[in-house]
Amino acid sequence: MAEVFNSPPTFTANQWEKKGRFYEVLGKEIFIIEKGDHEECLFILHGYLTSSYDYYKVLDALAEKYRVVIPDIFGFGLSEKNANHYTTIITQVDYLVELCKQMGLQQISILSHDFGIALGQELLTRDNAGLLNIDIKEFIYCNGILPIKNSYFLDIKDYVKKEVATKIITMLTTSGFFKKKY
Repeated sequence: MAEVFNSPPTFTANQWEKKGRFYEVLGKEIFIIEKGDHEECLFILHGYLTSSYDYYKVLDALAEKYRVVIPDIFGFGLSEKNANHYTTIITQVDYLVELCKQMGLQQISILSHDFGIALGQELLTRDNAGLLNIDIKEFIYCNGILPIKNSYFLDIKDYVKKEVATKIITMLTTSGFFKKKY
């Protein structure tokens, strides 16, 4: 088991960059990884101080069932950095909404971790206010920074669908998957 945590990265930053591409979003360069040719889109929002690379070991498995889109959030990973400017969650979500528009994403399931949960909550808030032209099919969050009982959006039960959450959790936690991948 220790080998899983001590194993060296599979890809260098240059190799990972070749697997993705950049979009110019509201004047900023945003890096994305996209894999899978399915109608259902899984839009993954990574955690604080990390990147799309967090998902390199599960990307292929997820892409067997979903069109997987993982942006490096502005200021993280291979996306453009802006050291002289504080970027708010509101601005980060503006980038994500524009990215979805440019990619033609009309319906997404969001899988978010850590900092990505705050971004997902803002997306839900905009959706609840009728300000979002994207259908959020479900919202799945892991290891969050904002407890759901303290969230400021309504009707989260409409977004968290047991069926998709169960599929993803099963895919990521079965012993056969771990034996195969690790």
